[in-house]
Order: sequence, then C-alpha cells, then structure tokens
Amino acid sequence: MDHAGGGMPEKLCAVELTTRQRSKLERITGELGSLGMCLPGSVVVRTGRCGKVACSCRDDPPKLHGPFRSWTRKLAGKTVTRLLTEEQLDDYRVLFDNHRRLKELVHELEDLTLSIIDADPRWKT
Repeated sequence: MDHAGGGMPEKLCAVELTTRQRSKLERITGELGSLGMCLPGSVVVRTGRCGKVACSCRDDPPKLHGPFRSWTRKLAGKTVTRLLTEEQLDDYRVLFDNHRRLKELVHELEDLTLSIIDADPRWKT
C-alpha cells in the first residue's frame, strides 16, 4: 500500500484539500512533531484525615494531612498509582501537559481526516 502525500493513501491523493484543511493539517502535524515527551494519566493533589481520634486533623478547624500528589494511569489493563513528591510534580507537569495536548491534537487530526474523506468521490457512487 503506497502512502503518498504525507500519509495519505494514493487513491485519496485525488481528493483536493481546501486551503483551510491544508493549513490545519500543517499546523497539527507541525505541533505533533515538536511536542516532546508525554506522560499519560491523571494527577490528583489531595489532603485528608487519618483514623486517629486525637489527631489535629480532627480539630475544628482541621489541620489535614498532605498534600498527597498521586499519578494514576493504566498499565497492561490495570490501574497503577504512584505518589509524587512536590519536586517530581513540578518536573513532570510539562509532560502531563504535553500528553493532554497530544490527545487534543489527535482528536483534531481525526476530525480533519473525517472531513477530508467525506470529499472522496467514491462515497457518491
């Protein structure tokens, strides 16, 4: 299968992209190419109470334990959680942001591709 035209199958190369579609495709692929490393998953920062009755976390107002920074992701179909230090969270934040942007760009690319293949004349047969 020959994929000419930047990943487009040869038969789709006959579909003429609009100026807007071409511009959007160039913007998306350019940003994808410059994104950098990504970390999947989600980060939650929380505080909480312990089980000790006489602890300051039960005072009014309470002095809660934490903050606890946890990173959760799927690995081989299982949920994996790691606690992060404040320094790790600061260092990795850009990697989490990159992953979020990666997912946004993939959705944009999928939507653009759908709009492009809608112009394939074979749909009108």
